[in-house]
Amino acid sequence: MTTLNLSHVTVTLQTLLRNNCRRLLGGTPANDPQVTLMPPELVTANTRTLNLHLYHVSEDPHYRNDVGMAGGVPPVSGKPMALRLFYVMTAHLTRVNQFDAESQQHLLGLGMKTFHDNPVVNDSLIILPTPASPPVPVMHAELLGNNNRIEILPRNLEPEENMSFWATEDQRTPRMAVFYEVRTVFLSPEEVRSAAGTVFDIGLYVSSSAAARLRGSRSVLGFQMPASTGLGAQAIDVTPARATLRALAVPDRPRLRLTGHNLTAGDTQLLQIIHGGNTHLLDPALNADWDIRFATSEISLIPQATLDVDDGAGGVVTHPVPAGFVSFALSVRSYRYQGGTRLNADYPAGQVQVSLGAHIDGSAGPAGGFFTVDVDPVVDLTVGTVTLAVAGEYYTNAAPAPAPTGPGTFVVTAAQVVFQPAFPAPFSGAHPVQLFVDGAESQPYWIEVP
Repeated sequence: MTTLNLSHVTVTLQTLLRNNCRRLLGGTPANDPQVTLMPPELVTANTRTLNLHLYHVSEDPHYRNDVGMAGGVPPVSGKPMALRLFYVMTAHLTRVNQFDAESQQHLLGLGMKTFHDNPVVNDSLIILPTPASPPVPVMHAELLGNNNRIEILPRNLEPEENMSFWATEDQRTPRMAVFYEVRTVFLSPEEVRSAAGTVFDIGLYVSSSAAARLRGSRSVLGFQMPASTGLGAQAIDVTPARATLRALAVPDRPRLRLTGHNLTAGDTQLLQIIHGGNTHLLDPALNADWDIRFATSEISLIPQATLDVDDGAGGVVTHPVPAGFVSFALSVRSYRYQGGTRLNADYPAGQVQVSLGAHIDGSAGPAGGFFTVDVDPVVDLTVGTVTLAVAGEYYTNAAPAPAPTGPGTFVVTAAQVVFQPAFPAPFSGAHPVQLFVDGAESQPYWIEVP
């Protein structure tokens, strides 16, 4: 994250506290606490107030010796300055000039639970302050869209250290407070005004460029929380990337993002997919449904269950892309003309692995003591190794039996898993299901029984 305004980080934490405390208090406006940002001694509160104050900033020594970008003047100005932010959180409420200890302690507990349950703030973190309200993004608008990440860490001070912070000198009882460290915040560097390229080859020509490099992957994984929680649809950032295979007709399918730098270098970018010992060129012209988009720092695409490949004779062959772990490899092709002859030069630019799981569409049961889990039929569960865990317990595949043979067993068809639960009747509650196909896991899912 880079910013020139530290208040954007502070306001992000204020938004998190305000909306999550409202949610914890039942979403009733009358119960809403104020969240202020003043020095604690300046807060005079006749209403329920949480105060979060930035009292200290220091440079993060972990990044102190990073090399600055060439072209910065001085060079160190071309790198972000890494900071650690230190906050103190206090609760305040006075009723008719009487100190309300019970309400203050309640409020401080809500604030502590908020930071405990949400130790990382990123673009995907949303809060539903009331069951009827739309989701509220926590990250400040100026920080959104840059893959920013704010980490909140408690600082466990001893009582004597707390007394030292308030500098009481036996004149007043130290205030009840909680201390936090937020990291790592980067101050935006100076804009780089020039950069020296690297000469890669010298002959009848000279070319200068920076090499492309594919380094990692990320994705956003969506899932539905149990109805009993009231949390609805959720999404989490996953690195390395993890996705599920869906039918073409499903709208808003999530994208995989293959990350790196200078990924548009060269004359032609060749993206290959490797699975099951096979390597195929992922040609954007033949695979429009993959919606492949090249940018300098990432290649994004929508994974599909099939891939069209040029057969070399003017035709097209369709290959299946099964669930499991697959790799994406990037090669860069550059060419030049020498004496009227075109000379091609290819070089590998990296390879990353991602997880493609079967997508769970729904479930049913119990019927005859069995539960069923349905998956998107683009994945054939009879191809590959299926592993099932329910409520943290791994089940045994009863094949070749046509049905489960006892508690803790399951069988599969092309698009369905049937299992006999190991947990006792009447089966009520929300039971987490983990479904793996050749090691690749589906999205989080719960079977709910009233």
